[in-house]
Amino acid sequence: MYLKITTRLLKCEEYSDIEITIKDESFKLHKCILKARSQLFKNKLSKSSVSKMKIGDQIGPRHFEELVNFMYTGKFTCSKHDAQALVHLINLLGIKDLEDYLQKEMKADESYGNVIKI
Repeated sequence: MYLKITTRLLKCEEYSDIEITIKDESFKLHKCILKARSQLFKNKLSKSSVSKMKIGDQIGPRHFEELVNFMYTGKFTCSKHDAQALVHLINLLGIKDLEDYLQKEMKADESYGNVIKI
């Protein structure tokens, strides 16, 4: 039930309370979801009334969007190649459950395919 609600929130900008910009792309999101799923956002947004945030250019919008999707839906699919690139971003954002899972998967035998799906 919870994931259905948060998935609907992701698709609906009406109740968003923060706009995050990466390069030239903006994401209208919800502080409560970000703070609950990411240590970085918890630290940055807990004592702040900020409604706009710019994240450095070292992060690509596509990778950020994949992680936002995970934070809202609990679902994450990427190639092993992308997983390696995302580990740094996942660590930076402090998404511990996903970081632990991906590191475990990257060490596992790759004979079962080249896609990680949670």
